[in-house]
Amino acid sequence: MKVIHVTPVYLPAWEYGGTVRAIHGMTTALVAQGHEVDVVTTTIGTPHAASPSNHEATIDGVRVTYAPGRVCWGGAVSSRLADEVLQRVTEDSVVHVSSGWQPAFRAMFAGLRNRGRPYAYSPHGCFSPEVFAKGRLKKASYFRLCEQRNLRRAAVVVATSEMEAADLRSLDPSLVVRVVPNVCDASLWSATRDEGVAWRRRRMIADDEILVLQVCRPDPIKNTSLLVDALRRMPVGRNYVLVVMGPGQSKVPAEQNLPAHVRVLRDDGANELPTVRAAYSAAQVVAVPSFYECFGNVVVEAALCGARVVASPRVGAARLEQLRKAVTSVPLEANAWCRAIAAATDGLAEHAVASRNALADAVSTERIGVVLTDIYREIARPRSPAGVSA
Repeated sequence: MKVIHVTPVYLPAWEYGGTVRAIHGMTTALVAQGHEVDVVTTTIGTPHAASPSNHEATIDGVRVTYAPGRVCWGGAVSSRLADEVLQRVTEDSVVHVSSGWQPAFRAMFAGLRNRGRPYAYSPHGCFSPEVFAKGRLKKASYFRLCEQRNLRRAAVVVATSEMEAADLRSLDPSLVVRVVPNVCDASLWSATRDEGVAWRRRRMIADDEILVLQVCRPDPIKNTSLLVDALRRMPVGRNYVLVVMGPGQSKVPAEQNLPAHVRVLRDDGANELPTVRAAYSAAQVVAVPSFYECFGNVVVEAALCGARVVASPRVGAARLEQLRKAVTSVPLEANAWCRAIAAATDGLAEHAVASRNALADAVSTERIGVVLTDIYREIARPRSPAGVSA
């Protein structure tokens, strides 16, 4: 099967967060199933960002075309992206579009409609209530003018979690929604005590300090300020260090007025998997206080590394049944987070993964590849004109 995956950003644009990793997980899962996968994206976030020309690459068996693009209000703009997609569309191909609110996609969606070509659509959380809350009037207007039709025309809307699926169905009950978790290769994520010890020592974190780890971009939605506030309230008697790790952290001003038994380290970290795995292994608690994460790879990665996870209620992966004993869900209130962190480090709380094997299978490359293949076969079946929404 030939799959054309369209996304505004792709590797090596790591600065755009977990969605880039999630999309690469999908495309490589399909390559592993024997499919021919072409990604059409923009040069945004790549070394070719200033180039006026297309660029080609092959990454882990995925063929990638980077069309010149730039970021403007509302998302990515690229005059060539639609043509690059439409010239690849054939009778035996399947189109999968990732990310919403993209001006670069308008001409592409119009072209697909004109040709009567079905497509799958992965919003990756773009249509959550939290997103609509930002610039409510403009978002609602643009949604009614463009995105509502794009969603309704999708043969299948792909959600990354049951939480995101519920949000989408609440937005429009007519949508056909399927849940496909993000890929997380369990063979790459496991507890490595020696790496964890070395990671702490390199950052001068004492053995008796309680390490609370947040892995994220510096973005208000990640809600780091609540985590800092919660740690300010920790009782005297133990020393705590919060490490906020991720690209761009060194540009964030240092936190002020911390009590003597609490400190915060901002660490740009690295994109290399061993560094992140060592950090998970070093931490007593991995914290995910985000206002919203349609999935949240950090939760699964940390749990597979044996870490105790404390997460906010609006983190999709935290609801996976296989993580029932590994994750504590806590309302977004500083005192509640203070108590949850203390409980997670008192040696009495049970946070073992219910079944590592079951979790590993649920998010494996093989399983996700099979699920996506089934969805694409459903899309590729002949459809009567009456089956296409207006």
